[in-house]
Amino acid sequence: MVRKNQNKNFAVFGLGRFGMSIIQTLSEYDVNILACDNNEAKVNHATEYATHVIQADASDETALINLGLNSFDVIVLAMGEEFEASLIATMIAKENGAEYVIVKARN
Repeated sequence: MVRKNQNKNFAVFGLGRFGMSIIQTLSEYDVNILACDNNEAKVNHATEYATHVIQADASDETALINLGLNSFDVIVLAMGEEFEASLIATMIAKENGAEYVIVKARN
């Protein structure tokens, strides 16, 4: 049984295996999903699952601020292989009003 989570907004940055798995799972619920990656092929694949997709660099402060990070209920940073980018994006998200930030990082 799928629960309804109306008006919830999720942003997922990094569309590798983990990020794609997150948006595929979220797409089963009544939520808005922004999927973002700097790889065009991954962004194109995400259109099947996400409400909105954008090709951008998640470590670019201007790009993140322009997305209105404070309008998302949950931000998932799934840039596991890019530790520095994950750290920068986490700081930017928190500084710009993101309440919940989930980060996957490997190093």
